[in-house]
Amino acid sequence: MAFTIATWNIEGRLCYYDGGKNRGTPETILAEIKRLNADVVVLPEVYLNAPANGVDDQLKAMGYSWYDTQYHDTLHDEVIKRWGHHFIRVLYRLPLVKAKTQRWGDIRDLPLITLQDPETKKEVVIIATHLDDLTEERRLTQVSEIIEYIKTSDSPIIMLGDFNAMWHEGWRRVLTGRFMRWVTTTMPSRTLRDVLSRFSRMATGKVMVRLRAAGMHDADPHHRATTTPKMRGMAWMPSIRLAQIDHILVRKGVRASKVIIGKDHGSDHRSLTCKITIQ
Repeated sequence: MAFTIATWNIEGRLCYYDGGKNRGTPETILAEIKRLNADVVVLPEVYLNAPANGVDDQLKAMGYSWYDTQYHDTLHDEVIKRWGHHFIRVLYRLPLVKAKTQRWGDIRDLPLITLQDPETKKEVVIIATHLDDLTEERRLTQVSEIIEYIKTSDSPIIMLGDFNAMWHEGWRRVLTGRFMRWVTTTMPSRTLRDVLSRFSRMATGKVMVRLRAAGMHDADPHHRATTTPKMRGMAWMPSIRLAQIDHILVRKGVRASKVIIGKDHGSDHRSLTCKITIQ
């Protein structure tokens, strides 16, 4: 028996805030979670400060339990002042073995969940992921500790979420070239300069290569794009998938298949789902 997993950065939209025209509301986000019907769902930036009234009741009616973690990321004071505190949530319908909060690299608190595969009765470790969005150095610090944990575990491992990191291949190499460096220093819009600058740092491929060397493999071999520039604060941008920074990684003993990228349901990210079989 296979089970379904999903990850979807929902930009804090399980609460109400002024996020722009045609952006997600708790109602539209919940409707899509119900449609995905995944057994495990990782939701980076699930809400700001607290979920909207009724959200938890509706998730409970879908059969979910969950584990929430506040990021406690001290380098995002400006973001916190503007939007509020961010949380990440793991929804699950598989038997829970244990759950805890792990602070990888002393940078950001994230959930570490162990569930039981209904068929094999094996313990499956879910590393819920939302790596730092500021610098590659901070992401590599987080990943170094995650890899040390992976090396010590004999359980099947699935690492999924928002990595803020891409594979350095194809057109993504343009993001790290001279032209992009010129664009990020000459573009008049400060907001766009900042976004493009961060995207260029996410395209080095270093994070993904290091995880692959540790035995973690991308469920989507085509590395299709998952995020768009139509983000919070830039809702006027087009909803076109440009970069793959959301990933589902598995290691030996875990088979991933039927990877699906969702449509625009009001976040700057698209959902990413796949079937999982523990071998």
